[in-house]
Amino acid sequence: MGLSTERIETYGTTPVKHVTCSICKDILWKPQTCNTCKNAFCKECLDYWFNRHHNTCPMMHHYKNDRVPPLLNDMLSELRIFCYNKTNGCTDVLSYDALEQHELKGCNYQKVNCHGCKIPMLKKDLDQHESECDQIEINCDLCETKYRRKDVHEEAQCLQNAVVLHDKIMKQSQQNGLATTTAANSELPLGKSRKIIQFFDDIPINGAAVIPEGEASDGYYSLKWSHLTLVSRAQAESWDQENPSYHYQNAFLDGSAVGQAFIAQNTSTWEPMSITMNNNSRTFTVESFTACTPRTSDLQVKIRGWRNGEKKYKMTVILTPSLAQVPLEMEDIDKITFDIMSFSSKKCFAMSEIIIIA
Repeated sequence: MGLSTERIETYGTTPVKHVTCSICKDILWKPQTCNTCKNAFCKECLDYWFNRHHNTCPMMHHYKNDRVPPLLNDMLSELRIFCYNKTNGCTDVLSYDALEQHELKGCNYQKVNCHGCKIPMLKKDLDQHESECDQIEINCDLCETKYRRKDVHEEAQCLQNAVVLHDKIMKQSQQNGLATTTAANSELPLGKSRKIIQFFDDIPINGAAVIPEGEASDGYYSLKWSHLTLVSRAQAESWDQENPSYHYQNAFLDGSAVGQAFIAQNTSTWEPMSITMNNNSRTFTVESFTACTPRTSDLQVKIRGWRNGEKKYKMTVILTPSLAQVPLEMEDIDKITFDIMSFSSKKCFAMSEIIIIA
């Protein structure tokens, strides 16, 4: 159906009869033209007509679709139209070409329903309402439990759920053969190689020699490293001696990586450690990482794999003071993040190895 003539603020130089649908007598909307009679009709009106009059136009000619004349498009473009939501408070007056996009996505005065309580309201009020609505469903990032805001989500139950989730993920990974030893024997994609990154003394710092502590420079293994600091073996030994509760040396792969110089530690509890490709057009696969928590007992870490800003993978793992390899198998991503999930500050984890195919 067409646009009501009451919605037109100005016609410009356009005579109204030239932009009127021959069926509904309103302003043409998404016009189509009959090649035989040369009249124009709204697409929706024509579709409804054809349900009862197959291939016959409303002027009783054989219908054959024709290109809409450029002059008709020009006349429609001169119209200035009130938004459909004018009665709700919208004061916007739009061109014919901009009207649909505004009314479908841009107008803050369209009626929408709350995702929780389903009460209808104006779009402009939705965010404020949903920030307080007790029927909104919340997804806990730590234990991935869904609950409504009005329900109690206790810390103890949350941690227990996270442990159960971690055990389930690890069991499923083992059943699906996602261990690194299995992946190591699989065929690699053309042009890619497996990179076992263990933070040796080959880390370039501004093209010069490596320093005892510092951030891994962008470009190490053609990757961009964010929110992590390298901790040398000497520094780890010093910290362990100063505080008996520390065990940073546990994070070094003494048995399998002779000469490993560093471990990677997150620099912030609030910003996730991340690894991305330096080349935005390329992707990589993360097979596994090896890590522990050097200063606390168990620690939940939320791991997410991203592609073009969209989340492709998610899992939550529990790290302990004992060094452990965690299978991931996050394929075809351009970014991976490691985010500490903790109810207290001053938490950290140490990574000694990550295996990437790139």
